[in-house]
Amino acid sequence: MKIDIELLKNAIGKILDAQKELYGPTIETDNDLYWFIQHEELYDPIVSPKDLTLGSLEDDWQQMESLMKEGNDPIGYMAVWAAMLLRVVGEQGLNSKK
Repeated sequence: MKIDIELLKNAIGKILDAQKELYGPTIETDNDLYWFIQHEELYDPIVSPKDLTLGSLEDDWQQMESLMKEGNDPIGYMAVWAAMLLRVVGEQGLNSKK
């Protein structure tokens, strides 16, 4: 499988624009900690994950803020942190009070 980065960037932009239209410019969540499956186990559907760790949406968000406010250089792993935040945005329709 090949992933076209430009197409993905544009698709995510469209998705975020649609979510903003539906729910406004910010999304609130009371959640912070989440289960994180290590890379080595994530793509092996035959074996149940054993090495679960915790991630933090707050930490993920701080990384995004740091990237934008402090002008830090982006690192590839920031896409993983962004993905967890995108999940919250995507699940907004499941949890919406609107």
